Order: sequence, then C-alpha cells, then structure tokens
Amino acid sequence: MTGALETSAPAPQVETGSLLPGSKLLALSPRSGWVWVGCFLAGLLAGEVLALVVASVVGVALGHGSALSSVASRSVLPPWYVVSSLLGLWLGFLGGAALAVRVAGTGQGRAELGLSARPLDLIGLPIGLACQGAIAVLYALAAGTNQDLSGPAHKLADGFHGWAVVVIVVLTGVGAPVVEEIFFRGVLLRGLASLTLTGRRTTVSVVLAGAAAVVLDGLCFAAAHAQGLQFAGLAALGVVLALCHLRTGRLGMSIAAHMAFNLVAVLALVGVVGGPR
Repeated sequence: MTGALETSAPAPQVETGSLLPGSKLLALSPRSGWVWVGCFLAGLLAGEVLALVVASVVGVALGHGSALSSVASRSVLPPWYVVSSLLGLWLGFLGGAALAVRVAGTGQGRAELGLSARPLDLIGLPIGLACQGAIAVLYALAAGTNQDLSGPAHKLADGFHGWAVVVIVVLTGVGAPVVEEIFFRGVLLRGLASLTLTGRRTTVSVVLAGAAAVVLDGLCFAAAHAQGLQFAGLAALGVVLALCHLRTGRLGMSIAAHMAFNLVAVLALVGVVGGPR
C-alpha cells in the first residue's frame, strides 16, 4: 500500500445518470467502503479513549486528581471536564476522518469529505429549526412518562456560569456540528453508501442504497450519543442531516442545520438554567 487503497476494478457508473447530485458518494467500491467504515469505528474508539485521557490530564493539572473517578457520575459536570472531554473526543473523530482520507482516499480529502459550502446551503438553518421544533413537540408528548428528557443537557451545561456560558454555546453550537458532520456524514455516510449498494448500479439500486445508508447513519448517530431517552429524536435528526449531505454532496447544508438545531437547544437551556447569568 503506497497511498490510496487500490481496488480490483473501478466502480461502475449509474446507468441512468446521476439521480442525486450527491450520488458521487456511491462511487466507492465495497472494499473501500469497508475501509471508510473501519476508520469511523477507529475514530470513535480513539475519541472515547482520548476523552478520558485528556480529561484525566487536565484534572490532575488542576488538582482534581483524587476526584477523577467520581466526576463523570456527578449530576452537574464541571466546565473543565466538559471542555477537555469534548476536545479529546473530537481529536479522535478528526483523526478517524484523516485516517480514512489517508488510507482509502485519493488525495483530495476536502472534496471526499464534502468540505464545501454554497449560499444555498443556508437552507439548512430553517431545516435545523424545524427539526428542533418537531422533536421538541415529540419530547413534550413523551413528558407524560415522567422522564427527565433534558437531564443529559442540564448535566452538561449547568456548570457554566457568567462568561463561561459563551464557551458551552460555542462548543455545542459551532464546534460539535462541524466535527460531527465531518465524522458522521463525511466519513460514515460515505462508507455506508457504498456498502449498501450491491450489484448493478441502476436508478432503483442507487435510491435503495441511499435510503439504507441514510437510515443506518441516523441510527449510528443516535447510538453514539448514548442518550437512551433521546434516541428516537437524535436518530431522526441524523436521518435529516444525512439526507442534506446525500442530496448536495456537501457538508455545508448539514452543518448549517446541525448548528441551528444545537444553538436553539443550548440557548433555550441557558435561559432556563438558573435564570440570568
């Protein structure tokens, strides 16, 4: 192996033309698709490990070494733990993306990951707002179960006060959407789209492959967040974000939608938690 992963034969083209502008995501061979999915799994594992490592290092440096084992179980996480854990997690995610481009890419990492945007992608903003509204309604209907659906969000954000609120807003409203879209859509969806497309590439097979990849991507997105009560809502959001990427072939629209979704959630949370900051 001297660079991009070699395949036995180039992927066949869709006979009826490009059904979707983003159908170039289906241009990989199944073998390369497995590599992209493997790099996603490697990045996911690396992110979990690095989150613990970075948080531990920062905790020791700040003099919290003796309390590290109990920090994660607190009802409200300290800001230093939230920030260091997220940075470690994102390092793993971005490392997985870089590995995929390095091992199975063609040297055009930006294009392969869909790292581009156009003014049209701002349509993602109302899409994200609509998703937040729809999921909020579903959560409100589920409130009759007496389950605290906002518990994980409060645990993450309640420790931020004063100017520190800006940190959590930037992390969740800007950082998370960019990194997660690169990882879940740029890497995972690309691999899944190729694995679900088998046999002759016709219009029907492309549609079915795209649909299967979108659903699987949404389910993986929800599962990775490990928030059981919010699983359905996160899966639905993941499906919408995957559709944005598959339809355009770019991450611009899905990032915009993800940002709008997260910003509404975190700003609403900041306004509720503890009143004025």
